[in-house]
Amino acid sequence: YAMEVTPEPPKPPLRRRIAVAAAGAVLLLLIARVPYVVDATEYVVRTRFGRPVAVVTEPGLHARVPLVDAVSRLDARLLYFDAPSAEFLTNDKKNIVVAPFVLWRIEEPLKFLQTLVTRESAEARLADLVASETGAALGAVPFTRLVSAVAGEADLSGVVAGIGARVRARATADYGVKVVDVRLKRIAFPEQNLLSVFGRMRSELERIARRFRSEGEEAALKIR
Repeated sequence: YAMEVTPEPPKPPLRRRIAVAAAGAVLLLLIARVPYVVDATEYVVRTRFGRPVAVVTEPGLHARVPLVDAVSRLDARLLYFDAPSAEFLTNDKKNIVVAPFVLWRIEEPLKFLQTLVTRESAEARLADLVASETGAALGAVPFTRLVSAVAGEADLSGVVAGIGARVRARATADYGVKVVDVRLKRIAFPEQNLLSVFGRMRSELERIARRFRSEGEEAALKIR
């Protein structure tokens, strides 16, 4: 018996098979770069060829054009910042050292990215704002407005509230940053002034003690 044999179809060349496999791998990589995830603690600004096309504030899965769109991630949490301590002069020429702190967050991600870019540069600008407004506020009030033993004379909270309001307005307008709160952790005299301050306090207490002793001796003489 004669058997008819069907010839096998010719296989594509090896180079063509490699090219098809490489194209498939590239296509899979491009598809894998389309989705991206936005976390609940961040904002995303999507740019195309350096120009912003979208600001994403909702967490979840989002899509982009691969190899064209770039994603910049910004922290959306409430941030704490210790501003550097600085020395200021009050209205009655008292030198004091103030240590403030700031609570802030990014409110306008696009403006923040265009003006500040990073958290470090934002905190440097905030430190400058706080120092400027603190110096202006403390230079307009006497020391007794900040610390006083007389009831009702000191209004430190009012002075600090004014500093916070002015810093808040400038930070929002210029940088897209919301300053939630500005507080002073510490108010102290400079190191070189402490000895003279303690000397005046000691002299005042000794004067009060002499007055009490004099009054006591006078009362004792009357009794005798």
